[in-house]
Amino acid sequence: MATDVLHLLSSITTIEVGLISPGCIYSLASIDCTDALGLTSTQPTALTDEQLRTHSRALMRSVHPDRNSGRGDVTVAGAAGRRYSYQVILDIFSLLNGCTTRASSNTIIPTKADSTLVLNSAAAVSTGSAASNSSHGGGTPSKTPSTPSSAPRPGPFNPFKNSRNASSRAGGSQTTPSSTGRPGSFNPFNNGRNASSRSFPIVMSEPFSDKEKSNMDTALQSSRSAMPFIEEDDDIGSKIKSEVKTEANDRQSPLFEPHASVKRTAEDDISTVDSKKPKIFTESGPRAYGGGLVRQYTPGTKYNYLRHETIPDLEMNSDHHLGAIKTFLSNAKDAVIPALSPYVDEDKSIKDAHDWFKKNKSVPVLLPTRFALIGNSGSGKTSTLNNLLGKPDLANADASPESVTQSIQIFNHAIQGVEYQVEVAFLNTRAIKNLIVNSLNALATYVKRMAEGESEEDLEHVRLSAESSKQIIDDLFFHQNGLKSLDDAEEFLESRQLLPQDDEKITDEAAEPLYQAICERATSEGINLEQRSHVFAAKDVPEVRAKTAKFSERGGFAPTVSSICTKFHSSLLAQGIEIADLPGFTDTNENLRKTSNNYSENCQKVIFVADSSRCMTTPELESALRKIIKRRFAENVCLVLKGKEIVDKATNKWNKVELARLETMEKSLKIAKSQMNDDDETIQAQAKVQVQNIEREILEHRTNVRERYITAHFHQKKFQKGGKIRVILVANKCAEKYTLGLLGAILPYYMTGHPEVRAYMCETPSRDRVLAFIRLLENYIAKLRRMIVWTHGPKMPPQEAAMVIFQQYARWTVDDYMEPLDRALEAHKFSLSNRCKSMWVDGAQQKMEEWSKTYPPRTQGVFIRQGGRHNPRLKGSTEKKPQLVSWVEDLLAIAEDDVLNFDPLMQAIHNVQGVIGENISKTVDRIRYDLERLDTIRGANLDGVFEVFEDERKLCIRDIDRSIQELEKNLKSIVQKSVTDEPFSEDAAAFVKVAVKILDTAFKKFPPKTKNLTKERMGLIKNKVIGNEGPYKQMIQEVCANMSPLLEKWAADINTRCAAMHKELRDVLFKSFEGKKMSDARREQVGPAIRSALEKARVALQAELDGYAADVL
Repeated sequence: MATDVLHLLSSITTIEVGLISPGCIYSLASIDCTDALGLTSTQPTALTDEQLRTHSRALMRSVHPDRNSGRGDVTVAGAAGRRYSYQVILDIFSLLNGCTTRASSNTIIPTKADSTLVLNSAAAVSTGSAASNSSHGGGTPSKTPSTPSSAPRPGPFNPFKNSRNASSRAGGSQTTPSSTGRPGSFNPFNNGRNASSRSFPIVMSEPFSDKEKSNMDTALQSSRSAMPFIEEDDDIGSKIKSEVKTEANDRQSPLFEPHASVKRTAEDDISTVDSKKPKIFTESGPRAYGGGLVRQYTPGTKYNYLRHETIPDLEMNSDHHLGAIKTFLSNAKDAVIPALSPYVDEDKSIKDAHDWFKKNKSVPVLLPTRFALIGNSGSGKTSTLNNLLGKPDLANADASPESVTQSIQIFNHAIQGVEYQVEVAFLNTRAIKNLIVNSLNALATYVKRMAEGESEEDLEHVRLSAESSKQIIDDLFFHQNGLKSLDDAEEFLESRQLLPQDDEKITDEAAEPLYQAICERATSEGINLEQRSHVFAAKDVPEVRAKTAKFSERGGFAPTVSSICTKFHSSLLAQGIEIADLPGFTDTNENLRKTSNNYSENCQKVIFVADSSRCMTTPELESALRKIIKRRFAENVCLVLKGKEIVDKATNKWNKVELARLETMEKSLKIAKSQMNDDDETIQAQAKVQVQNIEREILEHRTNVRERYITAHFHQKKFQKGGKIRVILVANKCAEKYTLGLLGAILPYYMTGHPEVRAYMCETPSRDRVLAFIRLLENYIAKLRRMIVWTHGPKMPPQEAAMVIFQQYARWTVDDYMEPLDRALEAHKFSLSNRCKSMWVDGAQQKMEEWSKTYPPRTQGVFIRQGGRHNPRLKGSTEKKPQLVSWVEDLLAIAEDDVLNFDPLMQAIHNVQGVIGENISKTVDRIRYDLERLDTIRGANLDGVFEVFEDERKLCIRDIDRSIQELEKNLKSIVQKSVTDEPFSEDAAAFVKVAVKILDTAFKKFPPKTKNLTKERMGLIKNKVIGNEGPYKQMIQEVCANMSPLLEKWAADINTRCAAMHKELRDVLFKSFEGKKMSDARREQVGPAIRSALEKARVALQAELDGYAADVL
């Protein structure tokens, strides 16, 4: 026996691990043990007892679940190609332990008769009846070693498996629906619904040191989280070596060798005392973001959400969804494709099906959901980002009226490679040249207007534009001393012979030398702007900051940068999240503001960061938030307010219940404080603790009440467009202290708000991923059913007779139902036109009268000259920087509510949707009925064919329902754009272009020094604004004109989908008439085996599909 053990241990060279993750990665890792152990297959007899223990201990650590990337079965391959189950390895270790280990409360006592592990620990679950009792949630494990009769040999031990019914996995045999509730082929990655008993022994021939043990105690219990791989602790200094394998699903996954932290040090004593020997753990409890169970946070240590925070309880992270993915992957790879592969050359139907199954064997890969962090300059966007990602210094953060963020910073998840990979994307050559030319022209205009002696107010808008241009020129020509002040603009232009005469503009040719100078500077620093990107790697955050400084900070190439994308492994971003940190939209740099606004339009979700101080009484915040909600709708906006730790003593917004609770706590506090003066030291100590607890409760109560009434304020109707926005208060300063391991945080971490923001960000990608997978399951099941029909070989009707039936019923199109939609669109247009007479004229006139009363004539002139946009300094205002006011926005506010409401049109669309669904059902029923009536198929069994018909009908109606949701989303989008205020451009909404044109006409028709200048200008503006060619009328035309193509495209898509359904129905019947055909005899021969495999897979997948909740489907 000893010789066999030595040969077996020394021959083990490879450990293969099956992986699974929420990123839907299925792979097989090979971990080489030979080099780590320093052994070869020629050394078995040369091993001493100490080497043997070291060998076995290293092997155990190699397959330790906390040192690999996911859950899965483990097998060990020997040098000679022999494969040993994990149970065999455990048996060997138990025999080795039996030579020297004494029985104690934490000792594994081997039973050599059958080499079955028997546990003698109150914390462990023993084999046999004790394990059975434990699996039912009751009973205490027996402390008496079990005998073979009372403790039947369990199946292969799998430290990765989170079994739905562990008792049914014995021996790794194939599971059945009755034993697991999950039909289909055996799935070694099962993670199931009935995991009430998830306990198994972790065995080592020698215990870990105390340091190792403290790092691994919780990890030993860990179930595998829904993450691409397990996050290691930050305090572990050694790096992970990774390799990448491309697996059957054409995806890549990271595979890791055992972490250096689990290797024993030279100081570790082999003969560790019993008190330090490893305990046996059982896994239970919630999973953390980074893998394993959530660990309890110890104050004064570094908080890490990867270990200390529960991963959101979403469908994407559920045991059912992860189990469904595993079932799908295993059936697609091991059952469906192998069943069809041998016969692809014998029948066209099999080949087509095989190709489809092979093409769709992987879980859909979706692009991450992009979140835009926006807000005022210096509002704390970057600090919030750093806290969300758990990296305090990842991005440069500082409170300033000017954005610290000079470029768009994008943060992505990276599965493999170096610690950090950064890609800097540059503007194209044409865009950079335009940037230079526009900046030079803005400076030239400022110099010219200054020379004309215009007033400060008249120059305000020109000055702001020139300030932005000055900053761009200063950054790009920093190596040539740049342009430090607008006072030097004239000299800068003249020195380069760029100051134009009269109204001339600086041309591209004139600015070409400046572009070449920028390129030369870039080349000297190792940057090629014409390549459009610059990629580099970094080992840590300081190196990332140092290398990106020239692209993101003042004095560098920031103006030429389109975006900076930093990729690194992040368990939060791995949930399908991408975060874009944008420059502040109130930055003094006009170019940065425009860049921020434009990029945010490409983000699905917006996180608006602001300060909670006076958040309910700040008009600027309310105005900015309403603009964002109007453009993106409330369901896509989350308001994050920093400063949650601020204590508000006022109670005027409290309700009676909250006030009563506060009064009760304050009375208790008063009593506790009085006891601190007691002569009894014991009472003093107890009172001190009680005072601390009550004060903490009062603080948390005040914080919760403040969050309650702030949330209620932003849930008012004026902030609701398509629902209520999410409001979350965060305590950035407290979170930073926890992350850095500092004491003194006012609030506990769970109240800092960051866990709530992280959970919010995970919701959308979770829903999208699950829905995409559900669609795949539905289509896969339909295809399986169709091939099962083929294996039966039902008697088909004559092709000509069946084709007549199809031509009779399958010729309709959605175009027949477009007339009601056209009428509804015309009715919507008519309704808006009527509102112009009853609402728009009065509202617009009232608003323009308000302008005349609010602003003096000179200020009105500035508004008119600048297209209705100005930063006026109102009398009595103490603002350092006047807020931007837009006359166009004032007018849009009057019209937007009516334009955004197109409920009658949507009702008409839903009515058409219902009619189309009914017609699809009738079409399928009529085809089926007439096929049944054909004499040629009387007596034939076409039940399978008609089941396929029913599947196709359901799938078609489902896709039409989903297309309605997409149509409504697109209609909202185009309507929203029509009521969005933005600076004038060719892409601006019709309302904006017409309004600006009216103001420009008034300025040119009545130039300065015209008699009654202001009165004449405002009179012309009023008449044109409310006229038939005014902005409101043009907006109506634009909205309806843009809606019509969307409705036509939707109808075309529905026609395509219905045609696809009809094709599927035809193929079920007529495919046997096309292409290469297998003979009936051959089909009868191979059909049963194919049918058995496909039916088994279909049942398994259908069970997984049925397991999703109705609201998910």
